[in-house]
Amino acid sequence: AEQRARSWINRAEAEAAIEAIKELLSEGIGNIGVITPFRSQKELILERLQAEGMQRGVSVDTVNAFQGDERDAIIYSPVVAPGMGEGTIRWASNKNLVNVAVTRARQVLLVVANSDFCRRQSGIISDLLKYCEAVAKLRSSDAELALFRALTEAGVRCDTHVPIGDLEVDFLIEGHHRLVVVEVDGVQHQEQRTADAARDAYLMAHDYQILRFTARQVLDTPGYVLDQIRAAVEG
Repeated sequence: AEQRARSWINRAEAEAAIEAIKELLSEGIGNIGVITPFRSQKELILERLQAEGMQRGVSVDTVNAFQGDERDAIIYSPVVAPGMGEGTIRWASNKNLVNVAVTRARQVLLVVANSDFCRRQSGIISDLLKYCEAVAKLRSSDAELALFRALTEAGVRCDTHVPIGDLEVDFLIEGHHRLVVVEVDGVQHQEQRTADAARDAYLMAHDYQILRFTARQVLDTPGYVLDQIRAAVEG
């Protein structure tokens, strides 16, 4: 990040935003908003848009200007990166600012950010990056993504695709008395019952509680699945 006119810019994020706009436009999404906490970053992105001739259907502004407005797709550029002072980082990471930015999207939310640096910060900016990374990992499984959304909406904090020894588990949740592993079994589960039984034995020997659900259960009976997870976590 670097200063410009008493504000801040992040050139890498600006270029990533331009590339994201190009991709969205190619997919037929033309009602796009780009949101940033910093006026100078807004101006930089507008300059790049003008140079590319892509202003039509794209609005770029600061967070406060977008309050009460919505777009089909939102690109959020927090600008937070090395070189920025701690006070400025805290301001840009303000919970209300981030909440306004990420809730303006009707269909698509894209975050362009220095993920390593933002993940190391405290508070909502770190949570947002971790959430985005988890969603990206889960996109290959409709059931896992649906369960992650349900857990998040229910306020159940979880880690996804967590390594435990030589294994990787789908979800790991901290329960009141012990850690709870939740596995979502796809069609391949029928073909690897012996391997899954060995996984379960290893995890139980290390004092993990294990819950297994089929992908169909997650998609068709999410309330039941969520109740079972809550009971395990709270028990």
